[in-house]
Amino acid sequence: GMTVTCVSTNDCVDYFSGSDNNNNVCFHGDELVHLASGKDLPIKDLKLGDEIKVAAQDGTFSFSKVVFLPHKRNLQQAKFISLETLSKHHLKVTPEHLLPVFDGCREDVHSSMKKARDVMLGDCLLTAQGKSKVVGVELVEGYGIYTAVAKHPDGQIVVNGIVASSFGTVHTITNWYYHIHRALDTIFPEWKLDSNVMTAGNQYIGGVALGFLSLLHPFLPKY
Repeated sequence: GMTVTCVSTNDCVDYFSGSDNNNNVCFHGDELVHLASGKDLPIKDLKLGDEIKVAAQDGTFSFSKVVFLPHKRNLQQAKFISLETLSKHHLKVTPEHLLPVFDGCREDVHSSMKKARDVMLGDCLLTAQGKSKVVGVELVEGYGIYTAVAKHPDGQIVVNGIVASSFGTVHTITNWYYHIHRALDTIFPEWKLDSNVMTAGNQYIGGVALGFLSLLHPFLPKY
C-alpha cells in the first residue's frame, strides 16, 4: 500500500477531497480490539457474541457483547488516516470516522466527537490509560474495512487501546439507529443477526437513512 506523511492536517483533507472512498467509515481490519478473555483480536476476526472493551461517555471502561457487525469479511480498498500518540498508540481509521478528541489537549476542554480527517497534531485522543497527545498523522491505503456495534448504549469501542465511536459522520443519530440491533439481540439468535439478509437490510435502511439525514444535515447536531 501507499503511505503519505502529512506535513499538516490540511494536507490530509486536501488529499482525501477527491477520494471515492470518503463514505467508508470504518477501521482497518488488522486493528485490535481487547476481549474480556484478555486476548487481543483483529477486528476483522470478531464474531457476534464476543465481549469487547468499550468506553462509556463518563470515561469508564467495561466489556460489552458485540451485537452487530455491519461488514462481512472483505478486501475492500480504502484510504485511512493513521494516528500516532505520544504514548505510542496507533490507529488506522477512515477519514470520516469519529473519535472523541480533546482540542489542543487543553485541560479546560471536554472531549467532543471529531472526524479522523479533522484531528490535528497536538490534539489529544482518549486511550485506555488516559489522554495522549497526537504526534503523528499519516495517509495510508489498505484493504478491508470493519467496525463493530456493542450492546453498551453509548456506542464507543476501544480499538488499539484508543477510544473511538463505532460510527462516522453523526454519532448520536447513528447510535440511536443501532439501538434497534441492541433490542433485536434479546429476541433473535445470533445466526439470524449475522445473516446475509440482515446485513443487506441494514445496508439498505442505512443508505435510506443517510440520504434522509443529508437533507436534515443543517438542522442536526454536528456530531
